[in-house]
Amino acid sequence: MDIREFLELHSSRLNADILADKIEEDPAVYDRVWEVMKEDEHPVSMRAAWSLTVFAKRHPCFIKPRANEIIRELQSIRSPSVRRCLMNLLTHAELPDEQLGFLFDFCIEILESPSAEIAHKAYAMTLLYNISENEKDLKPELVALFETQLDDESGAIIARARILLKKLYKDLSLPENDVIYF
Repeated sequence: MDIREFLELHSSRLNADILADKIEEDPAVYDRVWEVMKEDEHPVSMRAAWSLTVFAKRHPCFIKPRANEIIRELQSIRSPSVRRCLMNLLTHAELPDEQLGFLFDFCIEILESPSAEIAHKAYAMTLLYNISENEKDLKPELVALFETQLDDESGAIIARARILLKKLYKDLSLPENDVIYF
């Protein structure tokens, strides 16, 4: 099967599932799908990235050895839809220690950008929380940051902030009366 031709057909969840199945059968297919995604050519690259995301949700352990490569692409990719998929991929991976600083700054920049897409902000929040699992000292800073997201944001961002704040309050062992209820 020619991956590029398959991705040019049309976008559907069924096609993403079929391609994820092909990757399961032959891991070398991952590399070809990855190359098509890196072409950064809409809509084929977006469809490739979506297929990789479907696969990653099934097999997060497959993404861990590729996390550095995913982060490098995140820095250069222009397509917002591919960037969204790459961020989603990273939410399913164990993040490499040497990239945590870059990823933290990248996610903060997205959250502070008034023009950032809602999905990008939501994934950035999840990635920040995941980073704080390795860097516990960041948790109080994230509480303050996520609490600011409760004002003047979309319903999706408020919902994500509430979920992550609940986890952060628990992680920080805040007494019940200090917890903000929503």
